[in-house]
Amino acid sequence: MGRTVDYDPSTPEDPFTPLLADRPRHAVILSSRGGAGFEPGAELAHMNHLEPSLTTVLEFIGITDVHCIAIENQEEGGDALATSVAEAERRVDALVARLQGMFQTAPKLELAY
Repeated sequence: MGRTVDYDPSTPEDPFTPLLADRPRHAVILSSRGGAGFEPGAELAHMNHLEPSLTTVLEFIGITDVHCIAIENQEEGGDALATSVAEAERRVDALVARLQGMFQTAPKLELAY
């Protein structure tokens, strides 16, 4: 309390205030899975408990730009895994380039210690 979330019992309908929503903040979730098809809209999306849960927690404290990249097919291995690793690396590179571009044009923040 007081660093990531404030609590005000006088507003019981919504007592929590995220404290990290003062400016755009990003979180990057890099994960790996044994199988495939866990991304949003895919057949096993309902079984993905990692990324939706982390996103919920991060949004609760005010981090709303959450980027998820996963390597899949670790159980299968072979070409399926190699393809997934290559795609994840491509997505990481694209995300890094995009975020670097955003932060190069963003105003500088003064850090208070």
